[in-house]
Amino acid sequence: MLKLSVDYRIALPLIGGFAVIGGLAIAPAVVVRAAQAADAKPAEPQAQTFVFGDVLLSRYRTFTFELGKKAEVRGRNATVEMVVDKTNSKGRIQAAVMTVYANPKQTSQVGRVEADGNVRFWQSRPADTGKGTLTARITASKAQYNKLTGDLELSGPIKFDGEQPTADGKGVMTAHATASKGTYNTQTSVMELSGGVTFRGEQPTVDGKAKQWVDGNAELVVYDAGKNIVTMSGKVNGKLFAPDVMKEPATFAFTKVTYNLSARPYSFTGTADEDDGIIEYKPKDTKK
Repeated sequence: MLKLSVDYRIALPLIGGFAVIGGLAIAPAVVVRAAQAADAKPAEPQAQTFVFGDVLLSRYRTFTFELGKKAEVRGRNATVEMVVDKTNSKGRIQAAVMTVYANPKQTSQVGRVEADGNVRFWQSRPADTGKGTLTARITASKAQYNKLTGDLELSGPIKFDGEQPTADGKGVMTAHATASKGTYNTQTSVMELSGGVTFRGEQPTVDGKAKQWVDGNAELVVYDAGKNIVTMSGKVNGKLFAPDVMKEPATFAFTKVTYNLSARPYSFTGTADEDDGIIEYKPKDTKK
């Protein structure tokens, strides 16, 4: 059984008014803890939620806030849920510790979020084609989210997983990446990754009987999920396979590579600083 205790740490005059919880006015700095009964097993609280500005805080064990300034939540799955109006999307950040700061110019809105420890991010929005949904899932050790610009700055190790419908709406395209540092924009769905980046994208062939894919390593990767374009640069090495036109995967090495992941087969452009670009390609024999 969970018992909710409130510790009123500071009682100062408020600028902008008191918070009202169950008809009770609360002073600016408050700590809310979910305390375990002596005979209860440890469990993550599920029910308590708190609206701070234009986001929802939930699944916390400890909650501290200063009205009009900031709120901090702690717990294995402490959660901040939000809506990105420009893309009609829903988003969620989870971490062990999160601090949410109000926008100083408009305190009814959140300006930024800092997340630390086992960071997990999820976003879902309508795909640019109008068919289906585009989703992004990211894990990291730390993150800072600027809600005004949409930039989510991440510290690694980072893992990214994206999914959206194919252009005809009949299949699913996926993208996977790992890196040590990155930035994801929730308004544009553009992911920038650096530091030992690996990337893989795949989707069904036109007949749906097989999958075409690209797999590579680079120093920097920019993935525009909305346009489904990926650009890899700095010592790019990888493989590309389109089974409907290739006998086997093509091996490549360039300074910069750009793919149109929505094209079937893929559209591929490789650039080298010198005349040392490499691609080994064996076309499929289509004779009957």
